[in-house]
Amino acid sequence: MTTKYDITIIGSGPGGLTSALILAKAGYKVLVLEKHFMAGGGLHNFKRKGVNFDTGIHYVGSLDDGQILNQLYKYLGILPHLHLQKMDEDCFDLISFNGKDYKLAQGFENFENSLIKDFPDEEQAIRKFSHDIQAITGQEDLYNMRVPGKSGGGFNESIQISAFEYIKGLTSNLDLQMVLGSLNSLYAGKKESASLYTHAFITHHLVQSAYRFKNGSQEVADVMLEQIKKLGGEVLLRQEVSGFEYTDDKISAVLTASGDRFETKNVISSTHPTATIDMIEKGRLRKSYKNRIRSVANTFSSFGIYIRLKKNSIKHLNYNIQEYLDNDTWGVDNYKIEKFPAGYFACTSPDSENEEMAETLLAITLMDYSEVEKWEDTKVNRRGEDYLKFKEEKAEKFITLLEQRFPNLRDSIETYFTSTPLTLRDYLGAVEGGMYGMLLDYRQPAKSFLPVKTRIPNLYFTGQNINLHGLLGTSMSALISCSDFVDVNKLIVEIKNA
Repeated sequence: MTTKYDITIIGSGPGGLTSALILAKAGYKVLVLEKHFMAGGGLHNFKRKGVNFDTGIHYVGSLDDGQILNQLYKYLGILPHLHLQKMDEDCFDLISFNGKDYKLAQGFENFENSLIKDFPDEEQAIRKFSHDIQAITGQEDLYNMRVPGKSGGGFNESIQISAFEYIKGLTSNLDLQMVLGSLNSLYAGKKESASLYTHAFITHHLVQSAYRFKNGSQEVADVMLEQIKKLGGEVLLRQEVSGFEYTDDKISAVLTASGDRFETKNVISSTHPTATIDMIEKGRLRKSYKNRIRSVANTFSSFGIYIRLKKNSIKHLNYNIQEYLDNDTWGVDNYKIEKFPAGYFACTSPDSENEEMAETLLAITLMDYSEVEKWEDTKVNRRGEDYLKFKEEKAEKFITLLEQRFPNLRDSIETYFTSTPLTLRDYLGAVEGGMYGMLLDYRQPAKSFLPVKTRIPNLYFTGQNINLHGLLGTSMSALISCSDFVDVNKLIVEIKNA
């Protein structure tokens, strides 16, 4: 007898898994289909030489008691199973440019006072930035776990305001402008397109509280999978969705490349929207709708180096480093191939036997997809010697730069591994290796902020391409995507009271 599912979810990234767990908890018969051999998407870890490396989620905010992700994870039953490490209260991100380091501190009062020490003549601008960030995020009911309509809510005008121009209007101090804008790196923001809305939420989310997953972000995916299965949900790996069957205007079954067929009442896709519309039968969507989705630019990509360190060679840092050689923290705008690498994000993980010392060092720098485009038709581990040489040359340049911050780094490396935009494309389903999916543009909010409902009545989007990037964005989009299937007012109350 064929099993019919209430909801089939395509992709097991954080948006897909969160949606599946919410719906399974609400009593729906849920199926998750993942094309890879491992679930998790951006939560993936990979293990080499007995050491875990995170690939997408390196730290996360809003996990203090009473904050949105803390409450959501309590509600979903996963928080007690996560091993969290709070980052340094006085510095979760060290922003470095123009020969000086600036600390981004946790807690808004702490955040303000820390920056005022560095910019004593800019107290008014710093306090206004902090106030405005809190006011903008305070308007959003879901983020604040308020029943819609009770207070605030409505259209958030910051969606249509330039983050860069807003910050520029606060102060004429160029260095302070760069510090206040520095977290654009967490959504690959551009000066010309980044919205104040996106910048406000990403900043607020981390200034509230900043944590790392001690056992790697894969633990989040693993615990979610366990909970989904306990609630009767199913998760199938190595099942690449290739298309659908239809009854009238609705999807009635999901088809996979391996020839399997799964009957379903509804579908939620956490894959990239362009990949989703490519699965839909020709003629079922208007050309204008497809063109609109395909015309949205993707965020920039990256080159990563994952270093296994020799024992007791480098101290562990309970904060991240963001370094910019061109003195401009809006790195995407200044990217030039010939200047690679022009800056980086770096973090360490502690040695389990001595947590004062680092076991690994991860560093990420920008890379344009065009640099690896000539290998785009190749497969993982089969890209050829010229590709390996390309990666090795880039890695050597990157290590040379990192040595300026970690002077004994080269002698401290036991082994290292690298990633390119093709790695992100093939392992995470990122179109053109975009680190954060689609580029959200304040000049075209209706185009770049996609609604969760598609033009197919029972097909929905979820994930970071919908409204916000990262783990916060995927969690928020999951709540929105599930609102057609659960009483959202009741859900918000239950999350708040978890």
